[in-house]
Amino acid sequence: MTVLESTTAISQRNKQSVAMQRKLTRILASDFLCLMPVCIMGFLQVAAQVFSLLMSLTQFSEVPCWTKLHMSWC
Repeated sequence: MTVLESTTAISQRNKQSVAMQRKLTRILASDFLCLMPVCIMGFLQVAAQVFSLLMSLTQFSEVPCWTKLHMSWC
């Protein structure tokens, strides 16, 4: 194998490596974009329930409708 052949083989491997990195980056980015809203909504739901529980424990009579545990309109 000559020097030119070996540098060509290394160049080809680098191109394949970059292509694989791009594919994996796209997969990770799409997974993040799909799952992050689900995580945020779950966190907000738990936070609303905790806030509702704290409001009921302190016995405030006026609780905002968005803190209720059910999803009905006010």
